[in-house]
This record gives sequence, C-alpha cells and structure tokens, in this order.
Amino acid sequence: MPETPRREGVFESLRGSAATLLAVARVRIDLFATELQEEKARAGLTLLFGAGAVLFVSFGLLFLAVAITVLLWESNRLLALGVFAAVFLTCGVFFGLTARRHARPGTQAFAESIAELKRDAAALKRER
Repeated sequence: MPETPRREGVFESLRGSAATLLAVARVRIDLFATELQEEKARAGLTLLFGAGAVLFVSFGLLFLAVAITVLLWESNRLLALGVFAAVFLTCGVFFGLTARRHARPGTQAFAESIAELKRDAAALKRER
C-alpha cells in the first residue's frame, strides 16, 4: 500500500511537468504568431510603398512615351503609340497574372496548433 501514493505522486508530478511544458510551448507559439503578425504588417507597408513607387514610375514612363510620341509626331506617331501601347499592355497583363497567381487568402498563423495546445492543457488540468 505505501507504493500506491508514491505512484500517484510520480504520475501527478509527471502530469504537472507535462502541463508546464505544454504551457511554455503555448506561450512560445503565441509569441511566434504575434511576431508573424507584426511581420505581415511590415510586409503590408512594404507593399504599400512599393505600389506607390510602381504608380509614380508608371506615370514617368507614360509621360516619357507621350514625349517620344510628340517628338515623332510628324514622321511615325502611330507606330510610336502602337509600340508603347503594346509594351504597356503586355507588362500589365504579365504583372496582373503573376500577382493573381501569388495571391492567397490570409489566415491566423498557427491557429490550429494553438487551439490544439489549449485543448491538451485543459485535458491535463481535468485529469488532475
């Protein structure tokens, strides 16, 4: 009979250690998820400023195309307009298709893992 309480003490100790380890793991995963969200925000700002850069470079190219077309107005204005239109449309279609291929809906990072760890921790607490 003296060994039964000792066994329960060992099992209780193991459960407590497992619960502590699980809690530490959950905190680490929560921290990683938070850092990942911050990284997503930084990436969003990078995309915003990148889009601004693309917009203004596009306007610059457009005005350059207009300037060259005006320069060639007397000799080859239709050829210049056609070439610029083809180049801009081709680039636009390429970038649009590439962006569409890379676009994915966002989800909360590690949501399933965090939920599973919470269920494990609750199950260990119930067994105490």
